[in-house]
Amino acid sequence: MSIKYLFIFLIFILSIDLKAQDIPPDSLYARGNRALELKDYNAAINFYKEYIKACPDSIYGYGAVGTAYLLNKDLNIAISYFDTAIAKDSLYARAYSGRGTAYLMKGDPDKAQEDYKKSLKLNPIDISTMISLASLRASLKDIDGAIDYFRQAEKIDVNYIDIYWNRGALYLSMGRYYEALEDVNRAIDLDSKNPKGYYFRGTIYKYMKKYDEALKDYKEALKLNPLEGETYIRRGILYLDIGDYKNAIKDMEEGYKLRPDLFEQTKSFYEEAKSKLK
Repeated sequence: MSIKYLFIFLIFILSIDLKAQDIPPDSLYARGNRALELKDYNAAINFYKEYIKACPDSIYGYGAVGTAYLLNKDLNIAISYFDTAIAKDSLYARAYSGRGTAYLMKGDPDKAQEDYKKSLKLNPIDISTMISLASLRASLKDIDGAIDYFRQAEKIDVNYIDIYWNRGALYLSMGRYYEALEDVNRAIDLDSKNPKGYYFRGTIYKYMKKYDEALKDYKEALKLNPLEGETYIRRGILYLDIGDYKNAIKDMEEGYKLRPDLFEQTKSFYEEAKSKLK
């Protein structure tokens, strides 16, 4: 897989909102949210299940457990919890979004689209579900349909940053670099302290062969978050492109320590750098 396509984020998962109403900030539910933010999915699942025991009629609890299982890629279990949430309240739009994401990750875009559209029918201004639908249409090569959903989302809230991340990722995957750059610049304007903006823009510059600008952006991204392994890997691949094999290997090895899950997707670059250093 090209490193370019790593920027097609799990945008579908953005359609899941854990900000349920009327839940105390120190509750088991809130502790589950914090665990989820730390990507400790097993801990999140346990906290949410304890919350369900205390509040067995909470649709939010079942939706949250479904989300945690989804992020942990236990898709069938995730679907079962979303099913339960929907059975308890057929108007719970977010449960349809979550289930749609699970179906999509299982390779069933028809069921995914059906659920996303149910979610939007219940909540027509849900931008995150629009983004998920845009991403689904893009995965089916319906680029015009994808762009249309992004535009609808932008009309609702021009400052919703995930629109620009995800549309920019689509443009990048298509080689439409100037349009991708326009979107990522907009995202940086909205959140200049987010390192993702800089390593995203650095990757665009890399494909535009603007290597100095790319290195500058990767440096800024690592300044903001020195523990982001993907940035090291991306910069390592840039060093490979410009023939600095020693730094390419060094950066990629540092990145794999932090993000071992990216090794299989990028190992060909690493192996190429090692072979060329000999």
